Amino acid sequence: AECRNISIDAARTLSFNGALTTLNVYGNWANNGTVSATTGIVGFLGTTAQTIGGTSSTSFYNLKIDNSTALSAVTLLLNTTVTNQLTLTNGELVSSLANRITLTAAALISPPRGSATSFVSTVMDRVVTASSGEVYEFPVGSTIDSRWRPVTITTTDATAQTWTIEYVDTDPN
Repeated sequence: AECRNISIDAARTLSFNGALTTLNVYGNWANNGTVSATTGIVGFLGTTAQTIGGTSSTSFYNLKIDNSTALSAVTLLLNTTVTNQLTLTNGELVSSLANRITLTAAALISPPRGSATSFVSTVMDRVVTASSGEVYEFPVGSTIDSRWRPVTITTTDATAQTWTIEYVDTDPN
């Protein structure tokens, strides 16, 4: 399915109930109700700036960022979670300390380190498992200067926790 903008009304639920379910959004996402996503893909395929907002946080099973216009971004206006896969094809996913993207322990990233044309701008949270030696990628950077600076971290203890990586685009001098 495809839509320009999507708004899930209060007391309403948008359900994804099939593995092949794909919803391509070419405008903005406003979740004021509930999203039930245990399968499926929501893709942001716009050609202008897009937002993910509303009054209720959204948990996506698979989230795809493919905004083809140079310097276009999908900006989070609420905390957002990805439980299975974040696909960074084109365009930036802009988060902030107040409006974070969180990947669960099971979530993958494709490509794992993002790319110079598609990454998470500013802040990214990842839940890590209680296992030593696990490798986690954070495809972060800055929208301001189109700087892609991915970070790779390997766990050294067996403690489940949430790690936050924030790219700060300022000169330390």
